[in-house]
Amino acid sequence: MQKVPKSRKNSAEQLQHTADHWYAEESLPADTTWPDVEEYLDRVHDSLNDRIESYAEETALTDLEAVTWVLQNTAVDHTWLTDDAIAFTLAVNASPFGTHQPDADSRVASSPTPNEIREVYERAERKHDEAEEFLGLESFPEREQSLDNPLVVWLDSATIRRLQDAGEEPDGSLNDVVNRLLDESETHRSLEEFLRAYLEERGEDNVHKVTIQTTTDSNTLSLIGHADIQHDVPDVVRNTDAITIDDEEYRFLFDEDPDWPSDQGRTVLYCTLGEDDDLVDLGDGLETARNEVES
Repeated sequence: MQKVPKSRKNSAEQLQHTADHWYAEESLPADTTWPDVEEYLDRVHDSLNDRIESYAEETALTDLEAVTWVLQNTAVDHTWLTDDAIAFTLAVNASPFGTHQPDADSRVASSPTPNEIREVYERAERKHDEAEEFLGLESFPEREQSLDNPLVVWLDSATIRRLQDAGEEPDGSLNDVVNRLLDESETHRSLEEFLRAYLEERGEDNVHKVTIQTTTDSNTLSLIGHADIQHDVPDVVRNTDAITIDDEEYRFLFDEDPDWPSDQGRTVLYCTLGEDDDLVDLGDGLETARNEVES
């Protein structure tokens, strides 16, 4: 078999060849020097460093797990490194990957070994699988169509187990569990409860008019209160997450305006007698709002 000249091999191939020889003979190949090894390492590191830093900084992987994960799952110049090559890459004292404890008596530290690299990779793989499980890969075989902007989220395994234990029918994924728990933590008030609380908090004598309008998406209510008092956001507004009308849930926008503008196509829910306006009892205004929402 014709030998491939060293100059024709890429850095990853040279690194793999060197590692195989090192673990078999405990020496470098005859045509390889330690400066050569350092050059191979630098080139491989330069091609992968950005990705390694991303995993180390943005996921739950440790530095060693991030390096091992990227080296194991990335082809460098079309070459996949084995556990032996990865262990050698991390154990060389001059390695730019910087995850080992240098051995003063040898060019190559005794650890990590190929077996230790396999254990580190399996640990990183478990963390990766747990993150994918949270995303709901098994429950969402077509997740790109089922979820808007799906993202991998890293969670502690204990947190994932708590979410799994909290699952109920018809939850089909951990994504469903999280959404349901968030919904259950929200404060919902009927439109009537919301308005009566607002009038009580501001004082009926201080509120002249309240109007409502559904937004273009028909799932959000725009409410405007015309009141003399506007120093703080009313507690009922701050402590309400959604408003219901006949069991239908709506997000809402709320504003207060001291002026007395025209209705501008808005439905009047409540109005005391004022210029160019008729008195509107809250009960009548609520009934009108229900009819308009249903239509």
